[in-house]
Amino acid sequence: DSVFGQLIVMATVGAATLPVGGREVSITPGTVLSALPEHLNTAMLVDRRILIIENGAIMPQCHHLKLPETWADAVMIYRGHRENARHVRNIIDNQPGSNLGLFYDYDPEGLAMALAFGKGDILVPVLPDRDAPSNREVFRRQAAAMKRLERMVADSTWADTVAAMKSRELAVMQEHMLAHGVPLIAQPVIAG
Repeated sequence: DSVFGQLIVMATVGAATLPVGGREVSITPGTVLSALPEHLNTAMLVDRRILIIENGAIMPQCHHLKLPETWADAVMIYRGHRENARHVRNIIDNQPGSNLGLFYDYDPEGLAMALAFGKGDILVPVLPDRDAPSNREVFRRQAAAMKRLERMVADSTWADTVAAMKSRELAVMQEHMLAHGVPLIAQPVIAG
């Protein structure tokens, strides 16, 4: 186990605050707060929008993401790695879908991970028709994941999105979306 492996890593955007240690904590942009799960009031999280971030490296800069307005005041939570991933999964399981956002790499593996939660909104990039900041080598290494993803979304509202990802060989990492100022839109995991 790592020294900080049990900590839940969080940041905020807009006017969001974090319910930690029995009070609301406000942190400035560029700040990341880590807390033991027992110090985070997860019951209070259900009333606010939380956005699960796949890549912890973007957490200090998450306030620069081009979020849709409905997610402008979100609590950002790193999905975790090893020990803390279990605690974050508990938060996700208890979060109502209307207040759950998932922001993962826009590639076959990332989209499949986000869709697997079965609820919430997935934040996806609005990409230009040409010159999207895509890493086609990464996409090509995910051929097996693409096949699983295609089976997962067959006959769903995500089928066209996945077909476009495949035809354009899109693998757009969160870091690239941040660096290139790519606008994001929210799409429901399950169309309602």
